[in-house]
Order: sequence, then C-alpha cells, then structure tokens
Amino acid sequence: VIMAVRVAWFKVHYPLHYYAVYFTLRCSSYEYETMVKPTRVVRARLLNIQQRLNDVNTKKDVSSKEVDLISTLEAVYEMNSRGYRIAPLDLMLSHATEFILHPSDPNAIIPPFVILDGLGENVAKSIVEARETKAFISKEDLQKRSLINNTQLNRFDELGLLENLNNKNQMSLF
Repeated sequence: VIMAVRVAWFKVHYPLHYYAVYFTLRCSSYEYETMVKPTRVVRARLLNIQQRLNDVNTKKDVSSKEVDLISTLEAVYEMNSRGYRIAPLDLMLSHATEFILHPSDPNAIIPPFVILDGLGENVAKSIVEARETKAFISKEDLQKRSLINNTQLNRFDELGLLENLNNKNQMSLF
C-alpha cells in the first residue's frame, strides 16, 4: 500500500519523472511513429488494436507486439491528455535505453534510441559513446564511429535525426 501511495504521489507531483520511469521500466513494446503524434492519433491506434482484439474474425491477426503495445499507448494517451508529450528522438540528447526529461521543454520527455524497431541496445550505446567523445560531423562519421548499419542510418535520415549532417566527411567547395 505504501508503494502505491508513493507511485501516486509521483504521478501527481512529478508527472514527467513518473512517465519517464514508467516507459523505461514497465513498457516492453513501442511504436515511435505513433507515440510522438497528437492525442487523437494515439487514441485512434489504440482503439484500432482493441477493436481488432474484440472481433472474433480479426483477433488472430493482432500480433503479440500490438497486444503489448496497448499498455504503452494507454500511458501515452493519458500523458498527452494531461498536457505532456513525447518529444522526437534527438541525435544529441537521446539516451541509449532510458527516457529522459527534455532539458528545454518542461512538458516533454525524450525517448531513447532503442525505441526504434531494429535498433538494438549495443548500437544505441555505441551512438551515445561516440557522441560523448565528440560531435558527429557527417553521416559517414556517425557510421564509422558507431555500430549503426546502412538500414538504421537511412531510418534515422527518414525520421529527420540527421538533417544537420552532411553525407560525407569531406566538404564541397562548389
């Protein structure tokens, strides 16, 4: 009972700390593209999964990842409804495995790199270690100094994480 009171106290008085810890420790499935969207998109995705689960004909088509995703999306929906949000991934701020508070936005938390499908913990840690050594100067530099592969690099590019980076280390004069 004491533990439940402590959790409730943090949820009321330090909601972003609560959600950062909750997503880091309690959630096992993530869908980054949905989690960073507005409340109505999160709710629509959640209802879609729940409706398919409740329908006898479509129940078998719901993956186990989607079933695990329900609790995550419920927490995201609750968080968004309270006026907080999940910020986009940030190459210079995101941690490898933990959700953190956004340093300049008091209503947002930053997700870790492992939230992306196909990007493992070792790759995420290598990106953070390389970033702490010195800033990345290009996509080529990122790939050389970390364990990221071409597919993951392209995914980062699609998500807009690499907008400020050149393709190659060498600068063009013309």
